[in-house]
Amino acid sequence: MVPGAAPGAELTSWRVADDSGSSDSWKIAQAIMAATDAGNQIISISMGSYGDSSVLRDAVAYAQSKNVVIVASSGNDGYTRSAYPAGYDGVIAAVGVDAQNNHLLFSN
Repeated sequence: MVPGAAPGAELTSWRVADDSGSSDSWKIAQAIMAATDAGNQIISISMGSYGDSSVLRDAVAYAQSKNVVIVASSGNDGYTRSAYPAGYDGVIAAVGVDAQNNHLLFSN
């Protein structure tokens, strides 16, 4: 918690990985839809995939149709393209920068 940062905000979370840390587009899509249906206004996703998935794309579109803002990791592999869902139109792609605001080489 950061004192004073959005003191009226309510935080919720959805598990999208199993005990070994593995996930897939279906689990992420289910969480996006559940978070949207629960009334969340912002969804932050710290993972992604390089495979475009119609299930994930449809879940993002559903959330966006309900005016939900999605922020997602662009990836940490040094690629020139973002992972999904960050690569979808309308999703805010989060990237890594250093203290001088320079793009980190490993960040997509």
